[in-house]
Amino acid sequence: MTELQVTPWRRYGRFRLYVKRAEQDLGWYAPDTGEHHLAPHTDPGPFWTAVAAECARLAVPPPATALPAPEPEPAPETAPEPEREPAGDLVGDLAGNAAGSSARAEAERLRRLRPVRELLARILRIRTDAAAFAYGARGEEKVGRALGRWAAREGWHVLHSVPVGRRSADIDHVLVGPFGVVTLNTKRTRGKVRVSGRTLRINGYATDYLRNSRHEGARAAKLLAAALGGEPPPVVAAIVFAGTGDFAVREGGPRDMAVLGDVRALRGWLRSRPRLLTDAQVERVHAVARRPGTWRP
Repeated sequence: MTELQVTPWRRYGRFRLYVKRAEQDLGWYAPDTGEHHLAPHTDPGPFWTAVAAECARLAVPPPATALPAPEPEPAPETAPEPEREPAGDLVGDLAGNAAGSSARAEAERLRRLRPVRELLARILRIRTDAAAFAYGARGEEKVGRALGRWAAREGWHVLHSVPVGRRSADIDHVLVGPFGVVTLNTKRTRGKVRVSGRTLRINGYATDYLRNSRHEGARAAKLLAAALGGEPPPVVAAIVFAGTGDFAVREGGPRDMAVLGDVRALRGWLRSRPRLLTDAQVERVHAVARRPGTWRP
């Protein structure tokens, strides 16, 4: 009998394990919620055995030990299929996520949701939410390429598009090194950026970037502490701009986080950070940080 294949799938805050035999869809199971669906005529025994084995591999909640086999549901007229992603985005290891992948996925979702609107917007040169997500994704990709080079040279670790919680939130980049953990928010703009101790303004308009980045850092510290079973590693939030040529910091900028005007400034700031973790601690924190379950309690 052909062996069953289990494919993890994540998108838009959902997580499912799709089960197939050859090209035949047998059903799916959602570890976060316990929801599941078996296609008609699927044998529940091998199905749940395959699901349980994959849950154990990914360190996610397994199905209940005495889970009853549900009555087969009629196949929908159009059965949704798992969306294709690069292999690293599908497996239970965030180290494979591509920079900007979450933003690009959201841009594609909005384009499919409103195709006529997107077409008219392109003709009329009107910027839509989909275009804004795609624009931001390019900034994340630029910063991600630089981080990848530095990590290889310096012995750091970098994760991209880290999904947090269950509402489709994500952190653009998470760095782990002797400096501790940095939650990095990438911004891209053509506007004038002015940073003070309390505000970040673009073309004179106040943004919530500082507040949101602080929240990301605090949340990361809490989740990492829970996963490590003790005190959180040192975590600091940072914002880096990719694409602005008019950037200035006044009053010394915020004291509890970094706001940097370009990737060159980011590298200098990272290399100037004091050593806070041993090599063994760096590897332990990275091993925990790369697990999807760490960020989705």
